[in-house]
Amino acid sequence: MAEPLIELRDVHKAFGTRRVLDGVNLRIEKGQVTTIIGKSGVGKSVLLKHIIGLIRPDSGDIFFSGQRLRDMKRKERKAFKAKVSYMFQSNALFDSLNVFDNVALPLKEKTRLPKEEIEHRVMEKITSLELPADVVRKYPSQLSGGMQKRVALARALVTDPEIVLFDEPTTGLDPIRKNAVLSMIAQYQRKFGFTAVLVSHDIPDVFYVSNRIAIIDDGRILFEGTPLELEQSHEEVVEEFLHSLDTLKNELIGLDTRVRLEKRFTEVSENPLVSEPYTVMLVTVEDLENIKEEIGHLAAQYVIEALSQAIRKYFGAFGFSGRYSQDKIVTILPRMKVAEAQDLSRKLAKEIEGTDVLHGTHYPRICIEFTIDVGFAQGAPGDRLKALVDWAAAEQTNLAHLVCAS
Repeated sequence: MAEPLIELRDVHKAFGTRRVLDGVNLRIEKGQVTTIIGKSGVGKSVLLKHIIGLIRPDSGDIFFSGQRLRDMKRKERKAFKAKVSYMFQSNALFDSLNVFDNVALPLKEKTRLPKEEIEHRVMEKITSLELPADVVRKYPSQLSGGMQKRVALARALVTDPEIVLFDEPTTGLDPIRKNAVLSMIAQYQRKFGFTAVLVSHDIPDVFYVSNRIAIIDDGRILFEGTPLELEQSHEEVVEEFLHSLDTLKNELIGLDTRVRLEKRFTEVSENPLVSEPYTVMLVTVEDLENIKEEIGHLAAQYVIEALSQAIRKYFGAFGFSGRYSQDKIVTILPRMKVAEAQDLSRKLAKEIEGTDVLHGTHYPRICIEFTIDVGFAQGAPGDRLKALVDWAAAEQTNLAHLVCAS
């Protein structure tokens, strides 16, 4: 087995009586994107700060290219830190500095480069990250959130680091912006070739940009491997971890949770101003559990994500959708009759059957059949959602049949 770029061996850390890391073992390979996932407060950021040397372990060792960090001499440790850059959760841009000075700060503080060389490197990174040249004169408060992220990344990359650490880079962003930030990280990691280490609790979006995933919980690494290995793992602790994240998964694909769906439905059905009938549409993936068993949770998530996107395309302007159960999506359509919804569903069927819902490039050897059904119920003021969903379920017919994903 090749030597990892960074390795943690039996690392322990406690703050007072609170044990944060309890024998962490982790390998980070050179030139790859490694994501450490876990719930809030389980020690992800603490682990990241151990890698950069901001925190030292109570016991255990951290290695860089096979050399133990605590054995490094002062000059060697300084050289190691110069190879590492850190992108903070909140961007940490200085409001009093314009973009140029924010990006130039690491060069001014850590090098003795002449002014002309600093300006050249800053503008090179600004250009490389596709920021307009005139942005250098602006201040962080004048930029959009996406631009602030790119400026923060430009600052992290301006010293040409070998390793970039990302601390919760998508925290506080909506699903669309989360995907944009992760795409940006993946794009520039490939472009510049640095080793990326992310800590995140955003599942499953980080799967798509990561070469390797590590799950941390209760101070230990529960799993380490590729995203597909994670999805196909039958370890009980891994399955429990993945199942506990359904609410977050729904958010990432633009679906309400069942609780939120029922609340919004009540607002429609009990609104005294709503006198017209409304429609409840139920879409069911009949073989979702089989997809999970045969391929994995990520494959099932691809199916729900593709289905959700198609439903939003045809019905998003008329109502709202939520994950009613693992294999069921319910769409509430105020002021729409069943016949109208049925007409739209025929267009939805064509969209689904023309979509590679299992992303064949991820599963090149997988061929699995599954069916998607649809049913409708006409609602009136005062009706209960469960009763309407049961009615729609009893009326379900085939919407689409996917023969093979390839």
